[in-house]
Amino acid sequence: MIDYGKYSFAAPPCTGEDWFITASQLAGYGPGFRHHAHEPWTGSDREQLRVSIVRRPVDFLKVVYSRLENAGISNGILFFAALHSDSFEEFAADYVEKMPGRITELYNKYKADVVLRVEDAPWSFIELAQSLNTDPTLVSTLRRLPVNRECGLAVPNWVAREIKETEADVYEAYDYW
Repeated sequence: MIDYGKYSFAAPPCTGEDWFITASQLAGYGPGFRHHAHEPWTGSDREQLRVSIVRRPVDFLKVVYSRLENAGISNGILFFAALHSDSFEEFAADYVEKMPGRITELYNKYKADVVLRVEDAPWSFIELAQSLNTDPTLVSTLRRLPVNRECGLAVPNWVAREIKETEADVYEAYDYW
């Protein structure tokens, strides 16, 4: 968890947390470090506005797969390394068979008062910053901050459908339908 004063931030790995940390810094809230962002809140952290970020489950798996292929996976999601990974299609099929609902479990560890979707960045963060009375000149810089929404892997329709079924709670909770 990162304490930014007006809010605290925590999020699962591979959801756009690096972008959020950079946006928070540009908005004048100070620096943050990824490894702190991956620490969920504790009971004593309930005093502050809690903010998190999520990514569409199929895109989340694409990012995880890509990072596994490049040996850049975070401790909080090492369990994904146990999946068959000769191709993304095999990786996703293995996920659906062996770990259905695991993304939902992971996201639930980071329940927050405000949850932004990386797909809605930068506008969702700009709205948050404006609601916190952030200096408008700082907010204007956020419009130009590039967002990496996905890693470009092709996803067969059956894979997307299977992931949507196994992660139905995430699709429902964050309006990914």
